[in-house]
Amino acid sequence: MLTPGCRRTLRVLLVLCSFVTCAQARDCSSQVDYSTPANVRRFADYLYEEGDYLGAAGEYQRCAFALGQGGAGVDSLYYRIGICYRLGRRPSESVNFFLRMTREFPQSGLADMAYCQAAYSQTLSGKYEESLSFARANRDRLSSQTARARLDAVTALNYLYQRRWDSARNLMASSETDGEPDTLRAFLFDVAEEGRHLPRKSTFRAGVLSALIPGLGKVYCGRIVDGLFSLAVTGITAWQAQRAIDDHGASSAESWIYGGLSGGLYLGNVYGSAVAARIYNDSLERNLLQRADPVVETLFR
Repeated sequence: MLTPGCRRTLRVLLVLCSFVTCAQARDCSSQVDYSTPANVRRFADYLYEEGDYLGAAGEYQRCAFALGQGGAGVDSLYYRIGICYRLGRRPSESVNFFLRMTREFPQSGLADMAYCQAAYSQTLSGKYEESLSFARANRDRLSSQTARARLDAVTALNYLYQRRWDSARNLMASSETDGEPDTLRAFLFDVAEEGRHLPRKSTFRAGVLSALIPGLGKVYCGRIVDGLFSLAVTGITAWQAQRAIDDHGASSAESWIYGGLSGGLYLGNVYGSAVAARIYNDSLERNLLQRADPVVETLFR
């Protein structure tokens, strides 16, 4: 069984062989120069379609170098390189190429989307505040209403990742868009609205419940088995402590050991219940945000 890497290499070799075969069929005496920008880009496009994004990025860069700075189509190559690095899970490098494109080709038809892509790549890098600052600083540069709408969507996405539900909701409510981005605006508005009203658990209530009955706070957070286990362990050690006191007196070493163990488990159970509430809330929010990721990604391919 061939590994995915071996299969990809085999496909590449087959494509190269087909190029050679076609060239020989046309004119056996002619020589095909595979280093020309057109052929390099054709090969890069093939790697991109095959999902070898980092390999495609390298070929697109080779094509851009061959064309030279300011060459025709270099702006689209920089843009595609940025896309490749982002899809190849190297968003920090993609930002560099998007920004390079906007600096060297400010009049390019792709410049507006390059600003949006740069902000989105910063978001994917986890640099939420940096992305927000970048979006605020460059929004007025965009000439297209569609591009401004997408940049607003990136801003809202940063707010969502920071759990700033009200900020995301208000931005999407005030953003004026048309066409496809308007669908995204409505979707992000709904995500923010849902985030504001998630059925979260109170960490205070979880702790109080476990203080009253050990394990009850964990049951409140949906961890029923964990809660019953906590009740059983805490109850058994408390019973052992009481038994030691009855048999050996309160000052005995056995009483102190079981008493300390029971008290530690009781306090740990209270703290653990508060942590369980935080974990429960974080899981709710994370699952909600995961729904937004693929929808936003479709507009930035």
